[in-house]
Amino acid sequence: MSDFDPLKKVYKAQGGTFSIMDLLRSFADPELEIDGISRVSDLHMKVGEPVRYRYDGELETIAEGEPLTEEILQELVFPLISEKQRRDLLDNPQLDIDSGYAWEEAKINFRLNVFHDRDGTACVMRMLPKHIPEIDEIGFMSSDVWQEITSLKQGLVLVTGVTGSGKSTTIASIIDYINKSRKA
Repeated sequence: MSDFDPLKKVYKAQGGTFSIMDLLRSFADPELEIDGISRVSDLHMKVGEPVRYRYDGELETIAEGEPLTEEILQELVFPLISEKQRRDLLDNPQLDIDSGYAWEEAKINFRLNVFHDRDGTACVMRMLPKHIPEIDEIGFMSSDVWQEITSLKQGLVLVTGVTGSGKSTTIASIIDYINKSRKA
């Protein structure tokens, strides 16, 4: 399998050609922040459609963005996932890839979900919060709830909600608490 370069400019929009790293720069643009928090939360890429950002909670298509082809989408997404994940995705169209990407330069972490739908490959990238709030700051109805969750040694905990409701922040806060409080 060929090497994929995150700096390779392959996506045509706004009168130019962009790499995945160019597309990610919107997440770090100070002009798109309010009180140090990015107004851009997600990057949506889907074969047959132009690239979209979730900006202030609404999906917005990138200006003059061309619809993505399978090849261009792979050039954008494949640099961010492992060789094994690439192979697995190509070998099994029913498979969803859940992964993370750490953009060291901007100190931003992303959660990626890469999957197939009827049109081809799609990917959603969600920027994770730079600051993980303390578990008692995230709004559990009672401290008993998070104390019970974090004391579990096995089992399944479901965190559900609509887009932007704080699922990723809640999970990050729970994991951070467990990592700090449990002995290795």
